[in-house]
Amino acid sequence: MENTKKGQYLLLETFVGIMDTAVTVISIIVTIISIYENHRIHKQQKSNRSSTKS
Repeated sequence: MENTKKGQYLLLETFVGIMDTAVTVISIIVTIISIYENHRIHKQQKSNRSSTKS
């Protein structure tokens, strides 16, 4: 009985660790995409402004 509880605890701990890693990776990917999108929008705004001034 004690070994079963220990095994379940280890399994849960491993699952939480894997999920933590997955959430971290997804967060990094979303951050990179967000930075890329903001940079692209900012670049388009700059080019539009310069073209309307000329």
